[in-house]
Amino acid sequence: MSPGDFNGDGKSDVLARDSGGSLWLYPGNGHGGWLARVKVGSGWNGFTALV
Repeated sequence: MSPGDFNGDGKSDVLARDSGGSLWLYPGNGHGGWLARVKVGSGWNGFTALV
């Protein structure tokens, strides 16, 4: 698993939070693009930064 690989497939991914507090995983496709986002959490609207 590499840094930024949140789903363990060996490709870089992105985590993002929307204004409603939902946390989304945008899996990388290994070619500079993204696969369909996946909701991985909720209640994150109390945080000002995700590191």
